[in-house]
Amino acid sequence: MPRRWATSPCTFRPGNRELRRRAQARHTLASPRLILASASPRRRELLHAAGYEFEVHPPDVDEDKQPPQILPADLAQRLAQLKAYTVAERFPNDIVLAADTVVAFGDRALGKPANDTAAVKMLELLSGTTHIVITGVVIMHKAAGITRSARVMSAVRMKMLSSDEIRRYVEGGQWQGKAGGYGIQDERDAFVTCIAGSHSNVVGLPMEKATELLAGVGIVPTQVKSESAADSSDQTRGKGDKETRGEDDSLAAPPVPMSPPPPVPLSPQNESETKRLSPPAWDTLL
Repeated sequence: MPRRWATSPCTFRPGNRELRRRAQARHTLASPRLILASASPRRRELLHAAGYEFEVHPPDVDEDKQPPQILPADLAQRLAQLKAYTVAERFPNDIVLAADTVVAFGDRALGKPANDTAAVKMLELLSGTTHIVITGVVIMHKAAGITRSARVMSAVRMKMLSSDEIRRYVEGGQWQGKAGGYGIQDERDAFVTCIAGSHSNVVGLPMEKATELLAGVGIVPTQVKSESAADSSDQTRGKGDKETRGEDDSLAAPPVPMSPPPPVPLSPQNESETKRLSPPAWDTLL
């Protein structure tokens, strides 16, 4: 009779390298980085000013190869989605923020001019008009299967531009990389006379909506993190001090109820800036 050897299930014991890889993966999923999928210096400046910590990894996307009949609002959303997906493929465990801004002149989408001639034509078209600036914003965390998106629109009125003004502006090169061929932040050549809606949206990233979307996935500015940690520490320290002194919160005097302050009447200008405007109301406002 052949001898039967006792068998036991094999147990896989990962080595140190595998353990380190797993620990790093768990840490990455627990504390994802914020990745800005954009080469725009204006979007970087807006995020820095808001107090966010992030890395910049521009996407490799051809913005010109898009359906020719697509509407401006759909184009902004489509490009933002494509940029976010392209970068999220490289950083699946991090949170990617992508945006794309287009200028809508009726149903015509104006992106970034390709050269001086295109910039001149865009500025001549927009001179003395009220047009719409649309930004698509996308937040994507591929590993967690999270995608959040939004579109923000602002109405912009541009003054009448002379041929000399357009020529000087284009020769200065400030049109480069800007939807519609101009930037609202250009102080030397202030073409915009009035805005209805988000100012940062016209710059290139609507920070009101971007902050809301980022907070929904746990990304907040560094200052907010520090204040939250300080508040938590103060509460813990206060509780410990009370326990040391033997104080009881139940013996404290009840808080005095406070009536809400009376509403402050808004001036017509402030009221128009505060309420959310629909496109038909923009022309009457501007």
